[in-house]
Amino acid sequence: MALITNHWSLDGIITLIILIIIVYFYMTRNFKYWQKRGVLEITPIPFMGNFTECLILKKSPGYFLKNIYDQAKGHPYIGFYIFDKPFLLLRDHELIKNILMKDFNTFFDRYASADPSDRIGYATLFSIKNPAWKIIRMKLTPFFTSGKLKKMFGLMLECTKNLEDYLDSLKLKGEGKVIDVKDLSAKLTMNVINSTAYGLDTNPFKDPNFYKYGRMIFNNSYIRSWEILALFFLPNVVRRTRFKLFGKETTIFLRKIFWETITKRMESDTKRNDLIDILVELKKNSSNEDIEGFSKQNSYK
Repeated sequence: MALITNHWSLDGIITLIILIIIVYFYMTRNFKYWQKRGVLEITPIPFMGNFTECLILKKSPGYFLKNIYDQAKGHPYIGFYIFDKPFLLLRDHELIKNILMKDFNTFFDRYASADPSDRIGYATLFSIKNPAWKIIRMKLTPFFTSGKLKKMFGLMLECTKNLEDYLDSLKLKGEGKVIDVKDLSAKLTMNVINSTAYGLDTNPFKDPNFYKYGRMIFNNSYIRSWEILALFFLPNVVRRTRFKLFGKETTIFLRKIFWETITKRMESDTKRNDLIDILVELKKNSSNEDIEGFSKQNSYK
C-alpha cells in the first residue's frame, strides 16, 4: 500500500508537486520586500529574481546594473533581487556620499567576498572584512604618500621604454601594419604591475610567462566567468565551491613569486621604490601582537 494513494507512482508525483510548491514559496518569501517599504522595485521572476540574464552569462553585470539604474530615473534608489535576496541600487549622490563617508561606520563591509581559504583573494582591501580591514588600511595608508608614489613613476617610465623598444623591433617605418592594440595595452599594464607591485623587472614583450598567468585571471571561459560573477554577487556560493579570486593555478604562481621577492629583498636589504619596499618596511615595523591580532580577526569561523 502506498503512503497517500494506492499507487507509488502517484504518491511520487504528489510528493514532487508538494516539494515544488514549498521551494516556490521559500524562494519568493522576500519578494515585495521593497514594495512593502515604499521603494520602487523591479518585478522579480520566481527562483531567479532579476538576475537570470547574468547567471546564464547573456548580459554582463555592468550592463545589468546600468539598465536598472536607467529604470530608476527620477528616483533616489531602486530595489531588485538576486535569487530571493533583496538588493538596493542607489542613484542619489548625497545619499551615496553619506553611506561612503558620514555613515561609513555602518556600511564599512563590501558584499563581494572571496573564500576565506583563498589567502590572496580574501586578504585584499577590496574583500576583507572589518576589523581586519581597518587594521590593514591604517598600516598601509602612511606609506602611500605623494612622495613615495612619485618615486614609482620612474619604474613606470622604464616600462614604457620596453614598449618603445618593441614597437621599434616591428620596423614599421611609416608602413601600415595591423597590430592588436588590446594585447599591446595589456602587456604594458602587466609590465607596470610587475614592476611597481611585485618588484619584478620583467618584460612581457619578450618574456610571455608572467603575461600568460595574467591572462588566465580573466580567461573568457564559461567557468571562469561564472567564478568572477559569484565572487561579486554570490559570496555564499564562493565559500561552498572554494573559488579563487585569481584562479587556482594563478594563485599558486602569484604566491610563489611574491614570497620569493619578499625574501630576497629582506635578505639583500635593497630598495627599488616599489610596493615590495613598502610591505617589507611594514613587516619589519609590525609587532608580533599586530600580526597575531590580524590573524585571529582574519581567520575563518
